[in-house]
Amino acid sequence: MDFLYSLYDALVSINVPNDKARAVVDAMERDMATHLATKTDLDSLRLATKADVELLRRDSESSFSALRKDMEAGFAAVRIEIESQFAAVHAEMKSQFAAVRAEMESQFAAVRKDMDSREIVLRKDLDALGAQIVIRLGALAVVLTGLVLGALKLG
Repeated sequence: MDFLYSLYDALVSINVPNDKARAVVDAMERDMATHLATKTDLDSLRLATKADVELLRRDSESSFSALRKDMEAGFAAVRIEIESQFAAVHAEMKSQFAAVRAEMESQFAAVRKDMDSREIVLRKDLDALGAQIVIRLGALAVVLTGLVLGALKLG
């Protein structure tokens, strides 16, 4: 407050009327009392801020804990849903593979049956062809024998 007296003395020394110098000092004193903080004000603010920060920390910890529990429950539900969907897909794939396997086996059986019947026809054709070759070779042998004997009689 000594500086307010010094300010008053300085204003008076430069010929500012006493009442106006006093008004300036009073206005300054009011402004300082309402706008400026004291050490006590700052200390009480610091204590209040620490308490608020501690309260905020506790609230956030409990909120995060609750959020964590909710997320874990949600993840567990999602995990169960995914596992059930995988089981359903697995069962569907298994039945589809069984159907494809059965279809392939029936198609292979039909191909085998067709090949077996064609093999039988081919064997019959080969046997007939073999018989024709034997008959023709026999006939050729008879003709050649006849020609050889005829050539010998002539000669």
